[in-house]
Amino acid sequence: MMPEKPLSGKTVLFTRAREQALPFAEQAEQMGAETAVIPLLAFSPSGNAAEIQKVLEELPDYKWIVFTSANGVKYFFSHFKKSDSIPHHVKVAAVGMKTAKKLQEYSVRTDLLPEEYTAEGLSESMIKELRSGEKVLIIRGSRSREVLTAELKAKGFSVTECMVYNTIVKKEAKLELFETISRKPFDYITLASPSAVDGFMNAVKENSQEEQCKNTHFVCIGPITAEALKEYGLNALVPERYTMEDMLEKMAEHASLTEEEQTWN
Repeated sequence: MMPEKPLSGKTVLFTRAREQALPFAEQAEQMGAETAVIPLLAFSPSGNAAEIQKVLEELPDYKWIVFTSANGVKYFFSHFKKSDSIPHHVKVAAVGMKTAKKLQEYSVRTDLLPEEYTAEGLSESMIKELRSGEKVLIIRGSRSREVLTAELKAKGFSVTECMVYNTIVKKEAKLELFETISRKPFDYITLASPSAVDGFMNAVKENSQEEQCKNTHFVCIGPITAEALKEYGLNALVPERYTMEDMLEKMAEHASLTEEEQTWN
């Protein structure tokens, strides 16, 4: 039986945007953890206003529009006028539940949500739905993976990408990370994207803090993020479902094991 406060005495670092991370940091604190939130990444409009406007004008030509992140939804719809909307005949796909929920804020229903919240899972689902000659529009960020585009094109589908936001590693986050880790290493560090992995590892190396992270347990939102971490020679805990809620549950399960039982998944 899991204890009432399974993360008691543990320190947890959340690296997502503050508004995304705070609810989960609060949950972790209710489970007994001491937490810190250091958003590693910052997002900004892509500056492709002319290209995006052209895409908006051509929306009726597409059969599917695909959103690969909640940020993609936010920045795409920032170009809409009040009277604009996605044409009724255009179907909408989202890579995961968070993206689908963000679409709801714009009164957009998601027609396709893959069982596995990854580009690979979405690609597999879309290939089953697409018909020959149908055009697909993929809304993405500057660091989004190109797996979905590549796999759909390999199957002969017409795919257009529209980059609506840039992803950068925040300079101030590197300093905050250095100061925070210097005070006390973390038991668990959460990483929610390959970009976050790269940002974190680059900051740690720049700060020469690899040793302080030696006994840290990394918790990745899914296998793709875990694979990015593995490229740095590190393993990660990965929940069965790729959500922040399940990352918390995975941490709690892991913390409840004895030191001998704690093995990487």
